[in-house]
Amino acid sequence: MYRIPEADLVLPEPLKDRSVNVLSFVEPDTQVPFQIVINRDELLGDESIEQCFDRQIGLLTRHVKQFKLVRRSVTEREGSMQPIHMITTSFVQAGKLQHQLQTMLQTTKPRQLLVITLASAIPINEGHQRLWSQLIMPLDPRIAS
Repeated sequence: MYRIPEADLVLPEPLKDRSVNVLSFVEPDTQVPFQIVINRDELLGDESIEQCFDRQIGLLTRHVKQFKLVRRSVTEREGSMQPIHMITTSFVQAGKLQHQLQTMLQTTKPRQLLVITLASAIPINEGHQRLWSQLIMPLDPRIAS
């Protein structure tokens, strides 16, 4: 059984979930639209989340213009919640400067990741950071809800 908000789908196994969710918001201070993109990915071989970020950064460096890694951080959390690995980046794509926050979290399935990206045409500001913290800090897809 594969669940989407609108229905339950009966699909054959094995299923590789590569689905993408795009949620649109308006930054409260500037009124500029931005998106939260949620997709699924897998760690390759015995790759760690840090190594997966290295691989993704390498791909972006080769495929977009003016790639800049603004910040990279790991935030430990209490209890059994997994750490938040996050990068902040900017780059030019289709002639436009893009700004992103991105985190990867392991799911209940081995080697599977939930990748969450905040994408904005304006630099990441306090309004973006507030929503990001509300979304990411309590989230741990390894813990059943």
